[in-house]
Amino acid sequence: MTLLLALSNERHSFLVADRRVTSNGLVQDDEFNKVTVLFCDDARVALAFTGLACCSGFNTRTWLWEALSEIGKTQHEIHSVLKVLESKATSAFSRPPISNLPLSDRRLAILVTGFVYRQGARSSIVFCMSNFDTPYARFTIEMFPERRVFVKAAGCLSSLSESDLAAVEEILQSDVAGDAIERKAVRLIQRLAASNGLIGKQCNSAVIPGDADTVVTSTYHSAHITQRAYGADVVFALSCGPWAIAGPEIMSAGMLSGPPIRSNQTCWCGSGKRFKHCHKKTLGSVYAKLPMFREPLPWGAMQLLPDDVPSLASGRCFRVSSAFR
Repeated sequence: MTLLLALSNERHSFLVADRRVTSNGLVQDDEFNKVTVLFCDDARVALAFTGLACCSGFNTRTWLWEALSEIGKTQHEIHSVLKVLESKATSAFSRPPISNLPLSDRRLAILVTGFVYRQGARSSIVFCMSNFDTPYARFTIEMFPERRVFVKAAGCLSSLSESDLAAVEEILQSDVAGDAIERKAVRLIQRLAASNGLIGKQCNSAVIPGDADTVVTSTYHSAHITQRAYGADVVFALSCGPWAIAGPEIMSAGMLSGPPIRSNQTCWCGSGKRFKHCHKKTLGSVYAKLPMFREPLPWGAMQLLPDDVPSLASGRCFRVSSAFR
C-alpha cells in the first residue's frame, strides 16, 4: 500500500508518492519507486500506482515502465496510450502469477495527472485507472472533470483527513511558487507516515509546469541522511522516436541528501556545527532534484553551488538542490 497525491492548478500539476512496500503489514522495501513521467506528442503527465507492487516475480513498476515503452512505439497521444495500457493491465492481471492471488490482493490503481496541449491551448487532466471496484480485476479509466484547482488522493486514505485536503487545496489556490506546493504535499505524506506503518517517509515527486516549453522535474525527498538519490522512471512516447529511462540513481561521496533543516540548527552530519556553517556552506543540499526532463539528452551530474559562485548548470541534468527555506 502507499499514498498518492495528485494536485493541479492552472500553472502546475504535481504528483507525490511514498516509496514504501509492505506485505502483511511488514515493511519489505522503503525505496521502491512508483512514479513514472510520460511524454506524448500531445501531453506531459506523471503516473504513480498504489496496490499490488510485487508478486512471485511480477514487479508492477517494471511492468508499467515496459508496457508504456512498448505502447510508445505505436501510440503517441495520451488518450490512446492510456487506452492500450488499460487493456494490457487487464490482461496482465488475469494471468499467472497474479491470477493465482485472491481478488482482494490483485488491486491496483494508477493515478495520472498533467497537461494536454492541443490547437495552441492547454488543459489539465487527472485520470485514475483502477480495478478496485470491478469484477474479475478488469481495469477501467475514470477521467475527472477539469477544474481550476484539483486535489485527488489514492491508496492508504485512512490517515488522510478532510482538513488535510482542504489545506492542500488552499495553497493550490494561492499565488505561492510551485516548490512551496510540492513541499506542502511531501510534508503531508511524511507526517501521515509517522502514524501509519503502511506509508513511508521516503518520497518521490514529479512537477509538470503548464507551459509546454519548460522542464519537468522529479525530486527525491529523503527523511534521513543518504548519499543516494533516486529519480522517477521516464518514457517518451513520441512520434519522432520512443525513448525511455528506468530508475535514474545517483550515488556519490560528493553528494549528501537529508531531511529539511533550518540554517541555525545543528547539521545532521554529526559535526556539531550549525547547518549554515557546515553542509549548507559546502553542498547546500537537503534533498536531491533529479533529472529535469525536456528532451532526450546524455545524463550529467553537477553540484548546485552558492549564489556567489558561477555555475555551469545546463538546467537539464541531475543536480543537488539548495535547502528548504
